[in-house]
Amino acid sequence: MTSQLATYPIIPLNLREHKKSIAVHFSVLVFFTSILPVVLYFILKYGASLSPHTTFIIILPVIGLPALLGFVVRTYKLIRFQDYRPLGCDTWWTFDYFHFNFILGIIYVVILFTFGNTEDETNMRLLSLYLPLVMFQLSGQFILVRLLDFCGLRTPFRISSSPKGSSIPSGAAVVAEDIIAVDGSCKAEFRAAWQARLAISSAAARAAVRMDWLWGVSGLSCGAVLMVIVFTADNPDVGFALAWTIPIVWGAIMAYVTTQIIKKTTALERQHFENDGVERQNVSSIALKDHAPSTTLVERV
Repeated sequence: MTSQLATYPIIPLNLREHKKSIAVHFSVLVFFTSILPVVLYFILKYGASLSPHTTFIIILPVIGLPALLGFVVRTYKLIRFQDYRPLGCDTWWTFDYFHFNFILGIIYVVILFTFGNTEDETNMRLLSLYLPLVMFQLSGQFILVRLLDFCGLRTPFRISSSPKGSSIPSGAAVVAEDIIAVDGSCKAEFRAAWQARLAISSAAARAAVRMDWLWGVSGLSCGAVLMVIVFTADNPDVGFALAWTIPIVWGAIMAYVTTQIIKKTTALERQHFENDGVERQNVSSIALKDHAPSTTLVERV
């Protein structure tokens, strides 16, 4: 008797091999987007007695230059090399979903610092909204995609590797794919294996949806609390310090929770596939041929 058994793709990424790299990147991110700006603000304002306007003129390059460098590198990779682009995208101007969010973030951060720090007045409450708005931007989208999926709608436009008219993907899974493929230099091979794994593994698909709700609800809740503190605190400096540090703490906690969910999901996948006798196979090269997730079947007698 012959039966057909679906293979499942091996994700070409071993986090254990990248622990140091991840730790370094995360430390740099935390230092330049949270710790250093807050420390500089209080040192320059209260230690050097500089005006708030001058203080933020100094702080802006501290957070702006690293972000701008990351944006330029990302843009170069996506324009110059097809391997970094979402699956099915052949044109040089095709950016991924995370890159469009990056552009949107740069726009409203520039607006915040332009109108929040003028020669006449430095609006500390407005300048404190930088990281809470980032939380609202991503978390809000995660909730939105779940609501759209609940309503049975399809994608109104391409979302990274998901073409227009396809089922609504997990926002968290899309962001993870874009960051690892481009910033982590895992390229299209990772995108193909990632898409194939989500397509064939119900456990992975459920975990991705769970991530949307966890990151979405917690991010919107934390961001809302910070907004209230920023606009109600008697001392604007208190709101500034909390709004520029708490989001990083939230991100670290959620990253830890995410890794634990991934571990449990991987264990469930292994148990499921072993019980069903499914073979492990690296099918990313097959998926890359057509720039589409692979659901290859193998026969076993």
